Amino acid sequence: MATIASLNVILAAHTAAFEKGIGKANRSLGTMERAVAGAKTALFGLAAGFTITRGVSLFTNTVSDAIARIDDLANVAQQTGIGTKALGSLRHAADMADVEIAALDGGLLKLARNLSTAALKGGSVKAALDELGLSAKTLTAMSLDKAFAEVSDKIASIEDPMKRARIAQELFGKAGMGLLNVLTLGKGGLEAMAQEAERLGLAMDDD
Repeated sequence: MATIASLNVILAAHTAAFEKGIGKANRSLGTMERAVAGAKTALFGLAAGFTITRGVSLFTNTVSDAIARIDDLANVAQQTGIGTKALGSLRHAADMADVEIAALDGGLLKLARNLSTAALKGGSVKAALDELGLSAKTLTAMSLDKAFAEVSDKIASIEDPMKRARIAQELFGKAGMGLLNVLTLGKGGLEAMAQEAERLGLAMDDD
C-alpha cells in the first residue's frame, strides 16, 4: 500500500504537470483573445459599412449572431484549453454528424475532468480506458482535442454497439450517447472534418 509520502510525490508530479498545462493555455489565451477581437472588429466594420435599407436589420441580426458564436467559441476554448481553431473543427465535425454543439462542449469538459481523476485515483474511467488500451496519464499529457481524437479512434473500432455506448457514457457522462455519431468518425474522420472546416473558413485561427 502506498505511503502518505509516496502519494504526496505522485500528487505533486500531477500538480506540476497540470500547472504546466495551465501556463501553456494562458500563453495561448492572449493570441486567442486577439483573434476573437479581430474577428468581432471585422464584423462590426461590415455592419457599419452598409447603407440603411430594409435589409440592414436582417444583416445586423446576422452579425450579432456571428459575434455571439465567436464569443461562445472563445469561452469554451478557454474552459477546455483547446485552441479556437481545433475547437471550431470539432464543432464542424459534430454539426456534420448531427451532434448538438452543447453535447460536444459538455462532453469535452466531462472528459477532461474524468481523465484527470482517472490519472490520479484510477476508478471506473481508468477501467474503461484500459479496455480501449489507453492510459489516462498519457491522455492528460496531450491537448484535450488530441485526447478526444485518440478516444474517438478506439471507440470507432469497437464492433459491439452496446460496448461502444457503455464506454462512451463512462468517459463522457450523460453526453456520451449523444456523442456517438461524432466519436465513431475516428481520428481519420475528425482530421478530414478539420481539413474541410479549414477549406470552408469555419475554423478561426488561434493567432
